Amino acid sequence: MRDSDNREWLPIPGHEVYEVNRDGQVRSWKWGSPRPMRQHYDGMGYLRVSFHDQHGYKHYPIHRLVAITFLGLPPDGCEVNHIDGIRTNNHISNLEWITHQENVAHAISLGLRNHAHGEGIGNAKLTEEQVRRIRQLYVTGDKTMTELGTMFEVDRKTVAQVVHWKTWRHVV
Repeated sequence: MRDSDNREWLPIPGHEVYEVNRDGQVRSWKWGSPRPMRQHYDGMGYLRVSFHDQHGYKHYPIHRLVAITFLGLPPDGCEVNHIDGIRTNNHISNLEWITHQENVAHAISLGLRNHAHGEGIGNAKLTEEQVRRIRQLYVTGDKTMTELGTMFEVDRKTVAQVVHWKTWRHVV
């Protein structure tokens, strides 16, 4: 259906009383005539709307509603990517389905996400040299995890993650 401004509106799959257009505007037909729906920011900077049914309110990200309506259901393991990196640009030309790994790589390439690890993380408790030393002392049996925790002023669980290669995997 098109409106007076010649915008195409399509029903949202699974929520046919609501429609969305290519710009990411959402409207409701619950009251017999189209009414624009108020959009709100979530805690991550994305816009969302709230749908009401017999169970109460449920919040939906606009970008996902636009993608499902105009691109179809996501392939397995895919999520919506904002091509230009702007979370409020929900125009269909700015959205695509990609894997989570591709989405993270895209965010890093745009400078939207920090790829820091190890000492590059601001609150790192250990240095790479300390990690090497912890592994060496543990493997040789010279110290227990508890003793290493005390020696390097970290929790025993932190030492366990280091010696079992759960963290600091990039340090050899």
